[in-house]
Amino acid sequence: MNNREHHYLHLNSQHLNWARDNSTEFTLHLEQPIKRCRRVALKSLSLPNTGFNIGSNDKVLRWIEGYRQNNQFKVFSVTLDVGYYTATDLCNEINTKILAMAQHTFATETAPTITFSFNSDFHIQIALNSGATQKVFAPFFTGQSNLWRKLGFDKSQGIDHQSNPSLSTQTNALASMSDIVYGQSVKDYAALISGSTALTDAQFLPFVAMPAAASTTLVAGAPTTIENFAGLFVSTDLSLNSSWETHIRDGRNSVAPTHILEWVPNNVSRFSYLNHDVNMLSYHRLYQDEITDFKIILKDFDGAVMNHEQIKEFNMVLVIETETEDPSLTDEEEQALWSRSWAKNHPTRVLQ
Repeated sequence: MNNREHHYLHLNSQHLNWARDNSTEFTLHLEQPIKRCRRVALKSLSLPNTGFNIGSNDKVLRWIEGYRQNNQFKVFSVTLDVGYYTATDLCNEINTKILAMAQHTFATETAPTITFSFNSDFHIQIALNSGATQKVFAPFFTGQSNLWRKLGFDKSQGIDHQSNPSLSTQTNALASMSDIVYGQSVKDYAALISGSTALTDAQFLPFVAMPAAASTTLVAGAPTTIENFAGLFVSTDLSLNSSWETHIRDGRNSVAPTHILEWVPNNVSRFSYLNHDVNMLSYHRLYQDEITDFKIILKDFDGAVMNHEQIKEFNMVLVIETETEDPSLTDEEEQALWSRSWAKNHPTRVLQ
């Protein structure tokens, strides 16, 4: 007869060595291996909501500019200081970094004016002015940074690196417009940017004109969520086959197996403690009989590994379910036990 036992692993960040990069990816060694493992689940997670909202994962803000004069396109970026910002403070920080850029031109032209602000509707907006030349602007979404999304901008408002994998994510010139929008030539694009108003052609909607006179304003599609985080994923490298996750691969929406144990939503205000205690455990079947070493990884909403700047400390409880045999019963005795139990709970009805 097989019985189920539960092993509770209490993980306290104060008793863990953080990696050199301060990431929340921890390798754990069990001094006494757990054998005959069958399932694993997250029981609870507690952490203070006091971390930085700009960390090493999303401190770089990238955008693309196009220059009508010579049909050139370039990726520009600024690197923000790691820390916690209100929406207004973050706009001021971005503006300061843009003004301090050593190289924000294509040739000898005047650098454009790009100014971020936080409006009364809780949206981030950008005032764009190219000075004496006609340019265009688009946010650049990359796998390395989630900052545009946190600011409230949707990928439809910019250029998505996942949909355009040939784009470089560094600050350098782009070969041609075909690097940005498939099937479109530089000549076609040159005609589109000849005006001084926002582009209206559906294939070039991500780009907003930066006129030489009055400014154009680009408003985020949604209110910013920069001042608080949505939650986090608790992941592992244990062999799971019951958890799946969405991906964009070759332009298709795909769902593939993943190592995610649980999504932990953040439902508390800043400077409060997030206490996630699971009443009904989401067990994941394990495909390894014995556990000696394994990893626990904390990831943000976008799947990036979090770091000590974002997660100051935490306390976590994992449950590992094992299967044990009862040596006191033979197969015949076990069968007899089940038969007696069935008879006791299913009495024979006598028809009158």
